[in-house]
Amino acid sequence: MISFACKDIELKDLIMCSFDMNKTDYKLFMFMLQKKNFLTTNEIADGIGLDRSSVQKSIKRLVEKTLVIRQQQN
Repeated sequence: MISFACKDIELKDLIMCSFDMNKTDYKLFMFMLQKKNFLTTNEIADGIGLDRSSVQKSIKRLVEKTLVIRQQQN
């Protein structure tokens, strides 16, 4: 909790607001920070309990904000 302009703000809310994230983006971002290694879309979806298409959309938004790096391996 951070006190800002006489109002307490949760760190989560500050991060979400600063980077224009929705709840899914934030959940995915925090999950990836904890893992600290490359993950597949399926691994992320299983880890946070969302479907693959939601994860892909969220990853796309985070890549556009340069918060994550996306790689394709063949």
